[in-house]
Amino acid sequence: MSAAPLLEADDVCVRFALRGRALAAVDHVSLTIDDGETLGLVGESGSGKSTLGRALLRLVPLAAGRVRFEDQELTALDERALRPLRRRMQMVFQDASAALNPRMTVLDLVAEGLDIHGLARGAERGERVRALLAQVGVDDAVLGAYPHELSGGQRQRVGIARALAVEPRFLVCDEPTSALDASVRAQVLNQLADLRDARKLTMLFITHDLGVVRHVAGRVAVMYLGRVVEEAPTEVLFTDARHPYTRALLASAPVPDPSKRRAFVPPKGEMASALDPPSGCAFHPRCPDVVDRCRTEVPQLVRIGARSVACHVHTAT
Repeated sequence: MSAAPLLEADDVCVRFALRGRALAAVDHVSLTIDDGETLGLVGESGSGKSTLGRALLRLVPLAAGRVRFEDQELTALDERALRPLRRRMQMVFQDASAALNPRMTVLDLVAEGLDIHGLARGAERGERVRALLAQVGVDDAVLGAYPHELSGGQRQRVGIARALAVEPRFLVCDEPTSALDASVRAQVLNQLADLRDARKLTMLFITHDLGVVRHVAGRVAVMYLGRVVEEAPTEVLFTDARHPYTRALLASAPVPDPSKRRAFVPPKGEMASALDPPSGCAFHPRCPDVVDRCRTEVPQLVRIGARSVACHVHTAT
């Protein structure tokens, strides 16, 4: 019998009130992440990726559904009961400048989790912080510096060290390299991969960069307007995508050799607003393969071998 997933989300919904209406940021999403696995989560801006990542950590309230972590039902726990588990699940945020308290030094930022959970004091506190900074490639000369005195790459590395300080088992990385230039992005990605392997971390890696997700993830889930529309092992997804939206994302990704660029006709129009989603399949107004059923009936994820697809047209084996 296979082991239970480290994390399991079942029919998760997140809604926000906006202009007196309910916005469905995450709409009936179910997924699992196994111990030691890295799951990539991709989709356009506004698809609900970041909100789902926060929902899995109970950083935003769920309107419906449940989340289980290490066989515990997170949605049933109050904040006091959640605190011990928060050590085990941490987040690296996209905007390190916003995530780091501008009034705290690097030493105190990285050590804050150690202080909250009573993991180190005195000389050991400083030693732990220096070791963490060394792991992420930051010189301890910046211990007394404030976030605005650091480069973008240094701030992101400090954010990673801060998340790792409490020795988590599960790490949500929300677009952790999107604000960095190409050379620094590669360094941070390699450091994250090395840390994942050394610490045996389980990760949810949220990104819009398909090249990045192919590099770091063993499995990928694709979101569109709050729903997962396709999920598959990474190489299966990249070589044989089924959902028209996934195909559009892959076809529009830049490739190193322009002569090998695939022909791509962008989907019609823009992503609809979650305040006023289309009937049926949310992608149908932009889909080149739309049929009548797509306009009226919401497709459910259908398992086809190693993948799952939510599409009325492309679910044939």
